[in-house]
This record gives sequence, C-alpha cells and structure tokens, in this order.
Amino acid sequence: MFGSVASLIFRIVLIYWIVMILSAGVFAQTKEHAPFCKAINPGPASAFLARAMAIPARDIDSSLPSQCIADWLMATFGNDSFAWSLSDCEKSTNSKAQANADAPKCLVADGNTPSVVVLHVRIQMGTASNWVSGRPLLKTADVSGCGRSRDVVSLNELKLAVQYVNEGCRK
Repeated sequence: MFGSVASLIFRIVLIYWIVMILSAGVFAQTKEHAPFCKAINPGPASAFLARAMAIPARDIDSSLPSQCIADWLMATFGNDSFAWSLSDCEKSTNSKAQANADAPKCLVADGNTPSVVVLHVRIQMGTASNWVSGRPLLKTADVSGCGRSRDVVSLNELKLAVQYVNEGCRK
C-alpha cells in the first residue's frame, strides 16, 4: 500500500516539476521583448493597459533605453504618481459619432509633482480592434507649471523640458 502511494506522490511531484520547468521556459521566451515593468505591478485592471505600459521606451524613440515606457516616464519625471489610461488619440467633435475600430488609440500618462509641475503624454499604440500594434508613436507631450510650459516633440527632450519647468518653481 505504501509503495503505491509513494509512487503516486512521486509521479505527481515529477509532473509538477516538469510543468513548472516548461512554463518557466515559455515565460522567459515571451518576456524577452517586454522588459520588467515595475509600474504595472501588481498591474492595472486592463490587460490592454498593462501591455501598453510595458512597451519598451526604445520602441517609441530609438535614443531611449529598452526600459518599459511607464518606468522610464516615472524616472524621467522624478515622480511615481501617474494616472494611466487608454483613450482615443483624436477627440471627436461629434459626441454621437460612431466608434471606429480603426481609429487610433493612445496610452495616456498624466503625472504631477508636489511643486505643481504637470506632465501629460499621449502615445499612439494601435486601434480599438488591436490596441498594441505597429510602432508606437508620440502624439503629444507637454510639461507645465510655475508659470512655465514646454511642448515636447520627442521623448528624448522630456528630461530637459522637466528641468526647464522645475527651474520656474525654484524662483
């Protein structure tokens, strides 16, 4: 009796370890292109939002690191207080306009600091039918506060724009 129970337990443990090893290999392969993203742990409610936040910053601007865009924005802005959302990239003038599945959709990041500096970034990620598709594209970015404002044309300019606005707060 004990031999068959021990054999059964051994088989269960063996199968468990095989499954764990195989799933670890698959997990490692799928994570190769998506860097670890501290900003989305434990994660937002939307899987689409989590995927958009995990896009490497380098995919948006080749001069940036491969760090996920959410972590890069928080580090560059110097604050981890961001509101993240997904929305239409273009605001419709007609509130009753039908939703277009091919209309561009954006990852929106809004951050602010205790010194009243505000950052607003919109990055086109895909469409309603395919949220994360193609190459992400910076649509708009601006930093404002303390009587100063700066529009950002490319994300590699963001750090200088934040410094410029912060200098206005020190006066």
